[in-house]
Amino acid sequence: GATRPPLAAAEDAAPSERRALLEAIAAGADDRAVLATLDALLPLDPAGGRAARSDALGGTWRLLWSYKADKFSPLLGLPRPVRPASLQ
Repeated sequence: GATRPPLAAAEDAAPSERRALLEAIAAGADDRAVLATLDALLPLDPAGGRAARSDALGGTWRLLWSYKADKFSPLLGLPRPVRPASLQ
């Protein structure tokens, strides 16, 4: 059979890897667990580590998880019920 290009294979894997990341964040997993799911996504980056540039990425984004948030804003370290939303 025909061999699929590596990117096509990566696109097939991306939904399950993305789901794993979102599930880890939703479950309140510790930083190490979330970082591990992020590491699994890195090989699937179509931009190869370069900044992604696309009009499709425009709009309002909601911060779901952050690493060392206290370095960015002490307010992001508050528990979810009182933590302010961070929109970028």
